[in-house]
Amino acid sequence: MSGVLPKKFRYDINGLRAWAVVAVILFHFGVPGFAGGFAGVDIFFVISGLLMTQIIVTGLESNSFSFGRFMFARAKRIFPTLAALCLVLLVFGWFWLPTLDYQKLGTHIVGAALFISNHKFYSEAGYFDAASYEKWLLHSWSLSVEWQFYLLLPLVLMLAWRWRGKQAVLFSLLAIAFVSFVLSVYAVETNPSAAFYLLPFRAWEMVSGGLVWWVMRHQRLSQTASKVIELCGFGLILTAIFGFNGATPWPGGYALVPVLGAILVLAANRQVSPLTANPLLARVGLISYSLYLWHWPIVVFLAYAGEQSNPIWIVAGILLTLILGELSYRFIEMRCSNWLGQFSLKKAAWVLFGMLLFVELSAVATRHMDIEGRLPQVVEQASQESFDRHPRLEECLLSSERNVTDPSCIHGNGEVQAVVVGDSHANAVISSVALAAADKGSVVEMTYNGCSTVIGAKSRVHASQCEQFNQHVLDTLSTPSEIPVILISRLTGSVFGYNEPHAFHNTPVIYFGENTEQTRDDVYRDFVIKQTETVCQLSQYRPVYLVRPFPEMDVDVPKVRARHLMFAKSERDIFITEQAYMRRHAPIWQAQDQAAVACGAKVLNPLPYLCSNGQCMGTKDGHSLYYDSNHISEYGNKLLTPMFKPLFQ
Repeated sequence: MSGVLPKKFRYDINGLRAWAVVAVILFHFGVPGFAGGFAGVDIFFVISGLLMTQIIVTGLESNSFSFGRFMFARAKRIFPTLAALCLVLLVFGWFWLPTLDYQKLGTHIVGAALFISNHKFYSEAGYFDAASYEKWLLHSWSLSVEWQFYLLLPLVLMLAWRWRGKQAVLFSLLAIAFVSFVLSVYAVETNPSAAFYLLPFRAWEMVSGGLVWWVMRHQRLSQTASKVIELCGFGLILTAIFGFNGATPWPGGYALVPVLGAILVLAANRQVSPLTANPLLARVGLISYSLYLWHWPIVVFLAYAGEQSNPIWIVAGILLTLILGELSYRFIEMRCSNWLGQFSLKKAAWVLFGMLLFVELSAVATRHMDIEGRLPQVVEQASQESFDRHPRLEECLLSSERNVTDPSCIHGNGEVQAVVVGDSHANAVISSVALAAADKGSVVEMTYNGCSTVIGAKSRVHASQCEQFNQHVLDTLSTPSEIPVILISRLTGSVFGYNEPHAFHNTPVIYFGENTEQTRDDVYRDFVIKQTETVCQLSQYRPVYLVRPFPEMDVDVPKVRARHLMFAKSERDIFITEQAYMRRHAPIWQAQDQAAVACGAKVLNPLPYLCSNGQCMGTKDGHSLYYDSNHISEYGNKLLTPMFKPLFQ
């Protein structure tokens, strides 16, 4: 994110940095209107690509390029500030983070300091998911992508230069841009997390910056042409910032909008433009790297304290970001860079290695810091309830890495008394069904993550084989039997989108047919028809029970409970009102009623067991009833045993 400006200072680049970092910061703080502010990172990539290509190519042309000096110049500007942030977070976490969170922070610091955190975050939740707001160094993924680019680009261009000089260098840049863009467009549909986090799918953005420098290095546009091109560029950038959101497939083809916008602004090369060269933007651009580094932990802190939607806290967070960014730039970024610059390359490399080693050892030590009394025991216990899940979850809940025909899980002993079919919500309550049937026999579980049991439903997330799994379920259960089928799925989330922060927040997760852009109304219409078809097909052979949607909390219950105990030193009731529940789930109730009447199925309602006095509880008697925001915990699901008990009497 920092880069190194060429000897001839370009005010347009510095101003464009300011636009990019402001967009990212306002997006992360949740300021209304900046839903596409994440595109600021793509602008940073274009800028970095231009600067790095300029440094490498001009060095090769003058026969003065040194890979060691090139990497040292990057490291002395980037690493000390990152190391300082990591150490500050470790100190903060010692006093405030439960063991689970503290150990995760240590793991993330290891990846961030080695500039491989993009691969770590790729293996975890998506960038726009609710869990992202619990990762103090999530933003380091972009630094890792850039660092990997810094490592590989000079090596590729040096080889190309030795092969056939300038022509080979240009060919290499064009080839990388083309292949990377094609991969990005493909992966954004098939593997969105890889497309977002990994270098092969991002390289085209950086190389495009290099290409615009190559094309314009000996060109000079007229003043009028420069103004028009610059305005067009900012028009595209603003279109991305204000027009896109977390549900926009990214990067892929949509990323062309901010990337092309940045290309046009850089090609215009206006050094006296009020859009980039005014004093305020000049200063923000200068400290943009420090601003970027320090802003995200403040965002996470607001989420941790439960104040991420509080306007006063948001304004305070933005002001603190500006203060820390300025202080960090003055006293860490610049001073360390100047100090390291006084040493020989070899000595400075050892100093940087010493910094890295200290940060890494400190981070690794967090894995062994489960020290009694570090935090109140009640906080640690509340945090641990995030793992109050079915012990056979990974074994029984199928996912995209598993075959849809893997053997079903059997819970309990004796003859099978029921088959539970659905998604992770079914897996979350399977032990309560098994407990209800314990006196009679066992229960079979057939579940697939993110896959509601509806014929023809295709999932945009988690369940790449959802349609095949549902067909397998129907084929397996389409034999006459008195053994009932219990259908449990997060139907509201599938049809209308998730209620928690997520790439599919209020956006349908499933679709029908080949139209992947179906609206919520289109999906609901098809869902009503297909659910009735599903229930009727099963009802021909077996008794069928439809379970109403479980209440969904607005927050991750164990984590919010633990953090409230940490901050407020008191227990906090977490709940939603029954009115709020009905506003969200009423259309699904209507569809279930229609299917039940048409097919002779029966409906099971969990609300009498989970709700009372107009409130659906997320906590009870000092325990979390959920292990996140919507999956019922092992403690909570026992409340549902009386609902299932009559099925086996």
